[in-house]
Amino acid sequence: MSDPVFSKSGVTSVTLSQAEDLESTQHKKPRQRIGRADSGRFYVAVLSDPEQEFNLAFSELPEADHDALLAFLEDPLVNWSQYPFTYTDSTGTERQVRFLDGNFPAPQIAPAVYAVRFTLALDTGPMEP
Repeated sequence: MSDPVFSKSGVTSVTLSQAEDLESTQHKKPRQRIGRADSGRFYVAVLSDPEQEFNLAFSELPEADHDALLAFLEDPLVNWSQYPFTYTDSTGTERQVRFLDGNFPAPQIAPAVYAVRFTLALDTGPMEP
């Protein structure tokens, strides 16, 4: 098992000192519009392939990791959700993702220790600067 890495060309990579918590999950979110007629019949428009999301939790992230991750996400070449970056999980699997949401700055749970939770989405489009 390796430590998670956040990377992008032109941005300082961040390697966290702990793996994701076991409660971190991956799921697919259908991208559909669903309607129901007065007759009870359902109408479904498929907008695109399902969105794949990763809910990550780091329950005891050291302050240095928290601050480095925050700086990475704030970098103009990432700019939170605007541009994709590479996330390498603790199993070594690399994915092109975008930041969706999270609790930054994260709550401090002990001196220099933070409980960080956020969601990444698998990136499916170009939109590079």
